[in-house]
Amino acid sequence: MVSAVLSTFGGRVALLFAYGFRPFFLLAAGYAILPILLWSGFLLGWSPPPTEGDPFAWHMHEMVYGLGGAALAGFLLTAVPEFTDCTPVTGRPLAALVACWLAARVAIWTAASIGLWPAAALNLLFLGWLIALVAKPLWTRAAGRHRAFLYGLAAIWVVEAGIFYAWLGGNLEGFQWTTREGLSTAVGLFTILILIAHSRISMVIVNRTLEDLGDTERMYLARPPRRNLAIFAIGLFLVLDVPVPGTTLTGWVALAAMAATLNILNDWHLGRVLRETYVLALYVVLWLIALGFGSIGIECLTGGWLGRGSRHLLSTGAMGLAILAVLTIAGQIHTGRTLADTWSIRASFAAIVLAALTRAVPVWLAPSAYVGIAYGLSGLLWTTGFGLYLITIGPMLLAPRVDGEPG
Repeated sequence: MVSAVLSTFGGRVALLFAYGFRPFFLLAAGYAILPILLWSGFLLGWSPPPTEGDPFAWHMHEMVYGLGGAALAGFLLTAVPEFTDCTPVTGRPLAALVACWLAARVAIWTAASIGLWPAAALNLLFLGWLIALVAKPLWTRAAGRHRAFLYGLAAIWVVEAGIFYAWLGGNLEGFQWTTREGLSTAVGLFTILILIAHSRISMVIVNRTLEDLGDTERMYLARPPRRNLAIFAIGLFLVLDVPVPGTTLTGWVALAAMAATLNILNDWHLGRVLRETYVLALYVVLWLIALGFGSIGIECLTGGWLGRGSRHLLSTGAMGLAILAVLTIAGQIHTGRTLADTWSIRASFAAIVLAALTRAVPVWLAPSAYVGIAYGLSGLLWTTGFGLYLITIGPMLLAPRVDGEPG
C-alpha cells in the first residue's frame, strides 16, 4: 500500500517537472492570487501592511518579478525549445529552478526578519539562472530573430539589480533612482517583452482561428516594422521617464508610444475573427498597452490630472491579461488539447480587463469613499480571473498529455 502511494506520488512529481510550463504556470496563477488578497486587505484597512518598510515596493516587486518571473520562466522554457529545437529543461534542473523561485519568495516575505540581502541575492539568482538556461540556444545563428527575448531578459535583470540597490539604501551621485521608479521601468520592459511574444503567439492563434472559420482568403501577418516602432517608442519613454519624469517631453513620447501601438492594430482588422475569444483577448492586450501609455502621456501633460492609477492599465491590464492568455493558450496546446471556448475562460479574461479598468479609474471622477471600493473590487476581479484559470486549466497541468506525447 505504502509503495503504491509513493509510486503514485513519484509519478505525479515527475509529470509536474516534465516541462517548464507545468510548474511555473501553476505557480504564476497561484501567486497572482495570494499577494493581491493581502494587498487588497491592506488598502481597505482590514489588515496590516504585508511587510515592513515600503509596502508599495513589495507589492510592485512581487507582481512584476514574482508573478511575472514565474510566467516568463514557464513561457521561455516551453517556447525556446520550439524556437530553436534545443533540449528542454526538465526533471531535476527544472525542479531546482522552481525551488530557487520559491526561496526568493520566502526571502522577500521574511525580509523584515532576515534582512533584504537574501531576497536580493535569490531573486537575482533566479532570473540570472533563467537567462543562462536560454542564452545558448537563443544565441545561435538559427535563433537570430528570437534573440530579442535574451536582450529583454538581460535588461530586466539589470533593472532588478538597480531596484535592490536602491532598496538597500544605495544612491548614485547625480542620478536619482528609487525602488518605485525602477519597478515602473520594469513594467515597461515587460511590456516590450509582451509585444515581442505577442506577435509570435498571435500569428499562430489568429491564422488558426481564420482556418477554423473557413476564411481562406485572409491571413494575419505581424509586420515587424510596426512592432519595432512601438518597441522603440516605449524604450525611448523608459529612457526619459527616469531622469525627467512627468515632463512635457516624456508625455509626448508616451503619446507616441500609444500611437505606435495603435498602429499595430491595423494588421488585426480581419472581420469576424475578432469576435473569437482568444483573438479578442490578444487584441485587447494591445488596446490596454495603448491606453496605458496614452493615459500616462495625458498625466504628464496635465500635471497628474488622471492620477498614477492610470499605470495599472499596463500592469494589471496589459501584463495581467497577456500572462493569463499565455497561460491559458499554452497550457492547453502543450497538454495536447485543442483550445476550448468555455464560459469560465471567457469570464477569466473579462475579469482581468475589468480589474484593470476598475483600478485605473481616476480618483477625481468619484468621491473618496468609492476609491476604497474600487480597490477592493479590482482585487476581487483579479483573483476571480486567475482563480477560474486554476479551476479550468490547473488540472490539465497535473495530468498527462491527452495525445500521449511526452512533455
